[in-house]
Amino acid sequence: MKKRQCKITVLRKELYPDLQRQYLADPESGPCPIFEVGQEFLLERSDARDDFWHMLDGKFCSEAWDCISRYVYTALQGGSIMDGWTKDEKVMIACCNDGTRPVIFKIERLDGKEQNKKERQKSCLSFFADQSRFCQMISSGFLLFRLLAIKNLIRIPCSQNLRSCSVSIFPP
Repeated sequence: MKKRQCKITVLRKELYPDLQRQYLADPESGPCPIFEVGQEFLLERSDARDDFWHMLDGKFCSEAWDCISRYVYTALQGGSIMDGWTKDEKVMIACCNDGTRPVIFKIERLDGKEQNKKERQKSCLSFFADQSRFCQMISSGFLLFRLLAIKNLIRIPCSQNLRSCSVSIFPP
């Protein structure tokens, strides 16, 4: 497995005390106690180490991880995190789902050397080599973001409720 890296940086910690007072059991919960602005996490995926599947060995909030892990996984596969949405396809800005004290993250794919587009497309497609697994993931609603990463390479005619689909993979 090729060594890949991804960096997560805490950009901001927001706080909405009015919402905490109105909705939380502890109206004085305050800002997120787990992260600090400027904090960085470097993840690696290689034959020797796989930080993604171990969720940084418990060093990361599970709720925040649930919100950003799809982007981290794409980066660690060498794919385009959000081509066409951000100015740089290697970067995504995302946040956790705590509505009264969200934390804003910058997720970056770190390349030792610049990958060409075909290599990125190949790495994205390799994850979906098994079409039945792909359909299961789509129908469960997990990883819909991947469609943006591999646009123009797959066609997925799905039913409106996403319970059944077929996949056609086109060569690059």
